[in-house]
Amino acid sequence: MGRNAMKDGHYLLLAVAVGVVAALAKFTYTFFPGSNAIDVVAFLTTSAVLVYGRPRHSWRWVVGLIAPVMILVLVVLGLNGPAHLRQGVGIGWAYSAIIIPVAALCGGRLAYLLARRNARHQKRPA
Repeated sequence: MGRNAMKDGHYLLLAVAVGVVAALAKFTYTFFPGSNAIDVVAFLTTSAVLVYGRPRHSWRWVVGLIAPVMILVLVVLGLNGPAHLRQGVGIGWAYSAIIIPVAALCGGRLAYLLARRNARHQKRPA
């Protein structure tokens, strides 16, 4: 295993650890009004920061970030059952199942494009 592969492995563990913390945060703020707006902002910025730090395999960092959160969302949706999804907090979790991956992928892609653009500008001679 090469040195970059080890760094990538450590970075993937960091992304999963951040995902676990994000899952705990999601569970905490789910009862606040506007929790889906918080989802968009939180996961867009978190994935953007992770991908901008190491844009080489950006899809890995996004998957590592959203995997723990999506497991939590799917468990809560499964425990609520289909009868309770249309009312109360259940509908917010159903929306989160769509919003979180989309926001994380958009933030990751935006950071990837920004990192590539900055790398090209740094290579140009003055």
